[in-house]
Amino acid sequence: MKYSKFVLGIVLISALCLAGCSDGSSDSSNSDGNKGVLDLRIQNNGTIADSSRLVKEEGSSASYKVETDLVIVEAKEDGMHFTIKNPLFALEDKNFENGSNYIAVYRIEKINGIEMDTTCAVLNTWYFDPQYSEDSTKEEINFIYPLCEENEVYKFRVQIEPRRDSSIEIDRDKFYCYYLTVKAKGGIGDIDYSNLKNGEWAFASCNGENANVWIENVIPPQDTVVQDVGTYIDIFYGDKDWGKNTDWFNNYESEETIKESCSIELKHQDGRSLEDFGAKTFFAQYSFTFKVPACPEVKQWRTATLYTNLVEVN
Repeated sequence: MKYSKFVLGIVLISALCLAGCSDGSSDSSNSDGNKGVLDLRIQNNGTIADSSRLVKEEGSSASYKVETDLVIVEAKEDGMHFTIKNPLFALEDKNFENGSNYIAVYRIEKINGIEMDTTCAVLNTWYFDPQYSEDSTKEEINFIYPLCEENEVYKFRVQIEPRRDSSIEIDRDKFYCYYLTVKAKGGIGDIDYSNLKNGEWAFASCNGENANVWIENVIPPQDTVVQDVGTYIDIFYGDKDWGKNTDWFNNYESEETIKESCSIELKHQDGRSLEDFGAKTFFAQYSFTFKVPACPEVKQWRTATLYTNLVEVN
């Protein structure tokens, strides 16, 4: 299977030192247009978000195993077994001599006719990092993706990025992105995202030097199935079209689910403000995080990203 190089990795909320910010949308906190709630609890034999995901006996071409030059995924009774190879060794890609900045597996679903990222597994990058320990730099990472239901077809995107300093401009041509479609043999269940596009669920505004981010009508994953459910917010500056002027700014993380609005100082991790980046707008990504004890290779599991409105900075 051919690979293409792709888009950017994800992170949390941001901060900056700016005085005047105005919300880029009017009445963004009004959720009257939402239809019901967005239920992100993990279900087994739950509602299928799109009928095309259901495997019918008369003929899905999906296989139980798919392989590319960097990724192997095989369905087993406990979920999808992934192998992700280090591009430095598998492809002799010198861009990965200093390790990887971001490795993630996204589930892709068609919701209301639109393909989009949903559940994400962010892997520990130190497996490929020679600075962590030269002797422990691994040729591959192996882990289980258990959020599956038997007899469903799952599409994944595997994204692998080389390490870069925050001062270096993003070069997405150096990223690897693979799309794989696999039929499941089993797992612990998955999340029904069928209502994801039926409303606005996450919102942002700016109050002086702080960003305010909140959600409405969203039910987080349950601790009875997974562990340590928390909150993860990324702030990006620029536009939401992921052009060259869009990049990660800062993040916010909590080990608890945030019940109300979250206020975050608008400062980059190196102390710079949005103004220092020449940014006039920002937006946030809101996800719930959790852990699956049987998957230590995964640094963080995240629910589908909920995008806020674009906030203008004056």
